[in-house]
Amino acid sequence: MKRLSVIKNSIKMIFIFLIGLVLSFLFDYLGFNEANIILVFTLSVLLTAQFTDFFIYSFISSLIVVPCFNFFFIEPRYSFNVYDADYLITFFIMLMVTLMASILTNRIKRIAAVAKVRENRMKFLYESNKHLLLVQGQEQIVNESVKNLARILKRDVAISRCDENHQLLPPQNYSYSFKEEASLFLKSLSTEEMVKVISSDHDGLDKNLQIYYYPIMGKNDTLGVIAISLINKDKLDENEMTLLQSLSTQIAFALERERLYEQHKQANLEAERERLRGNLLRSISHDLKTPLTSILGSTSTLIQNNHIITEEIRLELLNNIYDETTWLQRSIENILSMTKIDEGRLELDKHPELLGELITEAVTRIQRFHPQVKIVVDIEEEMVFLNVDAVLIETVLVNLLDNAVHFSKENQVITVRAYPVGKDVCFQVIDEGRGISEEDLPFIFDRFYTKGQGGVSHKKGIGLGLTICKSIVQAHHGTITVFNNVLNGCTFEFLIPMDYENGALSSVEG
Repeated sequence: MKRLSVIKNSIKMIFIFLIGLVLSFLFDYLGFNEANIILVFTLSVLLTAQFTDFFIYSFISSLIVVPCFNFFFIEPRYSFNVYDADYLITFFIMLMVTLMASILTNRIKRIAAVAKVRENRMKFLYESNKHLLLVQGQEQIVNESVKNLARILKRDVAISRCDENHQLLPPQNYSYSFKEEASLFLKSLSTEEMVKVISSDHDGLDKNLQIYYYPIMGKNDTLGVIAISLINKDKLDENEMTLLQSLSTQIAFALERERLYEQHKQANLEAERERLRGNLLRSISHDLKTPLTSILGSTSTLIQNNHIITEEIRLELLNNIYDETTWLQRSIENILSMTKIDEGRLELDKHPELLGELITEAVTRIQRFHPQVKIVVDIEEEMVFLNVDAVLIETVLVNLLDNAVHFSKENQVITVRAYPVGKDVCFQVIDEGRGISEEDLPFIFDRFYTKGQGGVSHKKGIGLGLTICKSIVQAHHGTITVFNNVLNGCTFEFLIPMDYENGALSSVEG
């Protein structure tokens, strides 16, 4: 490589000199003044300094042009004799001018080269920083960084980051050359050497494996180690070291930023969990107090005045105890269901279920508690099968029906509709109650949202029923919505995939 560079630069020097010599002969033939010929030789030295890589070539050119000018263009020609002593001063000044011009040109080239290196370095750092700002997650940051380092340094690179316990994770590698020698580097990373770098906070060199290790220093500790292959190249030069230091600082900043984000996110989750737990406890203590007080009052009346109360009053008190106890039981079931959902323990026990039986069971449970309510069932195709968890789907229907009962008057009808829509089944619970205000519609499925239809808060409910309905429907890969209908009430609608026999729609006309 060095020999090729010498040959290339020598050819350039000789070519430029010959061009200058030809032009000088032309100027001499045309009768131009000697000063013009001197300028041509000076220009050839400047061009040599510009287009060759080292000062030595322009220096040699400066030493050649002066005797050539004397030999070819000063009387007596074709000899190095000088008939006029003044030419000696001319030759000396010409030599000094060409040397100074050569030196200045090379100095400008070096300054320009340094400026170019700095420009490229800033460009690399800017691009790297831009990429790191766009990625999220520590794994992605490391993956993006190892690629950037390999491209910038033109070497094979690996990065191993530390976890929260300051233990090294498996390195992420990127091969710039994709050569067999480089693959040996990727397989030969020394964990022991990396640990030494982390513990000492200083770089290290494995001469046997030809790997250079550099720490990723955070504000308080070492966040990881960069491993750079030295197999195909010598040690890192000054510019590469500066780039490595700058890039490692960027990587450290990105990793610390992501760590802080994750910690902040975890703190917010903990705060939100505590807030929800507090809301749940307050809601439970407030909403369970009313039915318990009612039960306590009814039982106290029965015990203390059993001998004087009529059979009609006794039956009314017992019905009241039964209703309040039933509501307590349903509330506790909702709380337990919500706990399972939060802990990720809501498991679906799917089986092919008949659509008509699901709705009939839910309606029967509601009318057992509210016999006075009129519920109309409208099923277009009764013999439709769904692959669902029957208990959970019935829970959805019971919660929606119970919600409709609370916001309907005694003479109003509640309608339950179900019909196939493509590969789904659409369920609708339609009431003729007060409807839902537009400002409440977006929040109706939110947890602990207890504002009632028409903007009136219901005296019972801890705001979990509709949230549980949404979670169960989503667990079945379905969707649930609510809207006000033309009957001045509201309609809860949810779609559940049939998901039976590989998604084939199974229905039989009843």
